[in-house]
Amino acid sequence: MTNEDFVLPSEGQRGSVITNWSSSDTSVINDDGEIVALPSGYAEITFTGDIAFGEHEKTVEITVLVVGTDTISVDDALNTADGEYAHVEGVITGFNYHAPGFFIQDADGTGIYVRVFAGEEWMLDELEVGNKITIFGEIDRYYSHGNNQKQISGMKLLTSNDEGDHELNIETDMSFEDIINGYVAFDEETDPLTQPGGITNSVIYTVEGSFTIDLIDFGDANFDVGLDMNIIFDLDNLEWFEIDPDTISEGDVVTSITFITERIHFGNYRVVVIDIEFE
Repeated sequence: MTNEDFVLPSEGQRGSVITNWSSSDTSVINDDGEIVALPSGYAEITFTGDIAFGEHEKTVEITVLVVGTDTISVDDALNTADGEYAHVEGVITGFNYHAPGFFIQDADGTGIYVRVFAGEEWMLDELEVGNKITIFGEIDRYYSHGNNQKQISGMKLLTSNDEGDHELNIETDMSFEDIINGYVAFDEETDPLTQPGGITNSVIYTVEGSFTIDLIDFGDANFDVGLDMNIIFDLDNLEWFEIDPDTISEGDVVTSITFITERIHFGNYRVVVIDIEFE
């Protein structure tokens, strides 16, 4: 994927030589890999070249996805069918190191998760909460033990970052009961575009009260809020707030927690903490 000029390889494996690259659409990108005109959406360009190794000659192909200029909202991305590409603009709201990735939101608070895989970890180091970015990637779904979270995953390209510190939209008027009861299960047969998680998925909330940690297991803290689902968060995330996770014990009381709803996991509601206060 690219939205910039790039260099086509002149050498292949074991010292083979590649020549005579040819673009399938020189109105978008020429034979030298130089962008002529960006499309509005995206264009799939096939390059063919001649590859030679000793006396052996064959044709080699490279497919390049040229990312265009138009972007869509997070809400529109959530209504994009799985397997399709989307070029999305949003503000980074938080990072998740449990299943590596980050969250972005629209101005109204609608959020989506961006999954990060091997080779893409630099995003977690170079991006910051509050940055407004545009990212192009494949829309799919994270299935795991009751979860069906819509996300930007697979191949993706970060196309811009304003490096700003934009204000986040944080919902403060909902209780844990509202949030958990707002979860909407995904039904592919009746509505293939339904946003899993309904009003809750990838949204930032602040909930205040008195919540006692009743279980610490596998590096997670769990507190029972008196509903069908317990709230679970990864203790390692507390290091972001200079809180040593080893100092947290069962029986500790949380009086305020700001979090991003992540996913349903083994019948529990997993969240990513972005601020927390203890009694």
